[in-house]
Amino acid sequence: MAKADDTISDWIWLDETLKLAKAALGSRALAEKRLRQWLTAGELPWDCMGWDALDAEGIAEFEESLREAGIVQLSPSGPYYEGDPQFWGFNLLEIDWEDSSAREAVGGGAHARGIKVPRAWLLELLPHDAQRSEAISGAGAWIAKEVGRMKNANEIPPDIRISDLARELERRMVKAATTNKSLRPIKWRSIVNGLRTWGLWPVDPIK
Repeated sequence: MAKADDTISDWIWLDETLKLAKAALGSRALAEKRLRQWLTAGELPWDCMGWDALDAEGIAEFEESLREAGIVQLSPSGPYYEGDPQFWGFNLLEIDWEDSSAREAVGGGAHARGIKVPRAWLLELLPHDAQRSEAISGAGAWIAKEVGRMKNANEIPPDIRISDLARELERRMVKAATTNKSLRPIKWRSIVNGLRTWGLWPVDPIK
């Protein structure tokens, strides 16, 4: 089962998660269904900025207070923890996608606010074409800027092959990503295709 951990650096809020999934799957309803399935199965780790929930002892005390008061109502379905996949499996879970929050719609139910998931994990679950287009669209701007800078600095030999330029850009992108956490490096073969698509090859016409 996938679990969130401190090694994950690129998190996105739940509202952005839904937007990416909808764009990839073509349907908001389908995107919501798939995201909840992945979260419940533990395939998509999650974390949050605010977490309120009763532990097992707290739930027992809550249920006892209901019995003593003669109140009949549903109580929390389980003692969940922050990042617990089972939290997403409760039938009465209310998800506010735009607010990036979710709560059990019962008294004393768990409530998560500021929910986030790792971008890379989400892209692995989405259709491959969506993964590739999302990654390349973000990398394209960086590559265009870097090629322009390299040309102005005379760092591109006039007889360089496109594959060699792509490999050098991949190397630089990987290095830049160590400090720019929003940058997702792509492989040199994707860069080769992108250089032509983005009008960055041949190099001579680039201003």
